[in-house]
Formats: sequence, C-alpha cells, structure tokens
Amino acid sequence: MRVSFAGENGKIPILRGVNLKVNKGEVLGLAGESGCGKSLTALSILKLLPEKAYFDGGEILFEDENLLEMDANQLMKIRGRKIAMIFQEPGASLDPLFTIGNQIGEAIEKKLNDPCSVWLPRSSKLKVMSEVERLLGLVKMPKPKKVLHQYPHQLSGGMAQRAMIAMALAGNPSLLIADEPTTSLDVTTGSKIIALLKELRESFKMSILFISHNLALLSQISKRIGIMYLGRIVEEGPTDEILNQPCHPYTRLLLLCLPDPERRDRPLSSIPGSVPEPAALGAGCAFASRCPKKIEICRIKEPEMKKVGENHLAACHNL
Repeated sequence: MRVSFAGENGKIPILRGVNLKVNKGEVLGLAGESGCGKSLTALSILKLLPEKAYFDGGEILFEDENLLEMDANQLMKIRGRKIAMIFQEPGASLDPLFTIGNQIGEAIEKKLNDPCSVWLPRSSKLKVMSEVERLLGLVKMPKPKKVLHQYPHQLSGGMAQRAMIAMALAGNPSLLIADEPTTSLDVTTGSKIIALLKELRESFKMSILFISHNLALLSQISKRIGIMYLGRIVEEGPTDEILNQPCHPYTRLLLLCLPDPERRDRPLSSIPGSVPEPAALGAGCAFASRCPKKIEICRIKEPEMKKVGENHLAACHNL
C-alpha cells in the first residue's frame, strides 16, 4: 500500500509500499521512530488520510474486501463497527462539551439503529446508558456509574484512555487499532492499559494492531513485530526473534537505545543522524545515510524483503 502527498514540485511518497498482515486473534506490533509513518499507516486502514494525502497504489484487504474500493456509505459500516481505533491522546479525542456517557452512548445508538445491525433495531436511552455502564465496567473503570455523568476534564489520563477503549468496544470490532495508546500515560498506568488490552483481546476474540516506538512495551503484548522505517517495513518476525536475533541494522540500533540496568554508568545510546525528508530520498536504501554497515549497493538499490528465518523477514543487502 502506497500513500503520497501532493507537493509543490510533484508527489512526495510517504508510505512506500507497506506490507502488513494481521492474523485473526493476534496482536501485531508496529515499531519505529517518530516520522516513520506508523500513525499514517493506521489512519490509512480506515481511509482517514490528512489533507493533500492520497492513495498511490496497493490495496487494503479486510474480510476479503478491498477497503480502497468502498464508498463512504460502505465504509461507515466498517469504521467503529468492524474496525475500531484508539488514538494517542484521549484528551484530544473526547469532546469536552459532552459527558462520557453521551459520547460512548452515541456510538452504541449508531450501532443499535443501524438497519444492518444484528442488535435490536431500537433501544431506549436507559438501555443505552446501561450498556455504557457495562462497557465501562469491562475496561475496569473506577465507579463507572459516576463516570457516566462526568466530562473528559474530570478524568485522569488513564481513565480517559479507558473511556476511549470502551467507546472502541461499543461496536464489538474484529480489529482494534491502538495508536500509541500509552504515550501520554505514566509507566504504571500504561502497564495497566496493556494488561487490559490483553484481557479484552481474549474476551472479544479480536485482532489488535498495536503501534508504539517502544520495543520493550511491544514485547509485553505482541507475538509478532514489524519494524518500520520511512514508510516501509524493514524487518518482521516473531517478537522473541526480533528482540534476541535482530537482522536489520536499524532494528539492532533501536534495541541498543533501550535502557539497560547493567549500563547505568554509561550514557544512553542513540541512532546517529535523523530520519531523512521523504522528498529527498534517492534510489537506494532509506537507512543508508545512518547505517554503520552500509556498502556501495545500499546507495544505489533499495533492498527487497528476504527470509532470514522460518517466519522472519528483513530488507538489507548485507543479509
């Protein structure tokens, strides 16, 4: 799948052929630095592209249908129902003018009143609020009956994120996209959200695409990880193999950036340089300018994905 932006001097490729597969019931982790296209990939799945962005090729298959060929009415039956999304900043996603009960209730009412829904065609406000309270209980919200009548500013960051998860669950989705859902939370609260999502995946039998820049965090929830760099997956495989036997130089450098209790007396590692501007990319490997293992061909030709293990793929000329 390819996404480009319309620039003054022509198109600027942003997602340069993203290949991802989320299997039924699994948690797939997607990792990479800021600016690598992780969030844009998530938004693309639901065709929520920002202004001046457009699809430049490929397909997005969900339940044997190509989402890119669907019109607005068809997509409305997918968004929030079969595919739901949790965003990075719950405070920015919740409307400050409405109570939590009203906002989650609206998602439930749309589901109830959908003529294609398997739910009852109509439901009273009382039944809707009862369902909201049930969902808030599922996400382990403290005092769910009280939270029903509260506004977003009255909730802590963790409570607001739980409200967002409850809203996402209202449609009983088969795929949940979690775009860095713990970024704005402290470590303890973030760990609780991770544990909650693991429980909900089991209860709802759903798949999760979990996006994060933190490989240590992904190791807690995902069985398989894709490493993304500048709009392309450069390595993909089982979580244990990615963490213990990384093959791509970028993955190795990312892992070296993780805090290590045995290196307390040394400064944290960092990857030299910065992510290049997409408009300035040449024909070679996008990571070549920062790679300590680069060879001549890296500047000339972009590497293709190749098998480095039974279920382990990487795109590097040195493999």
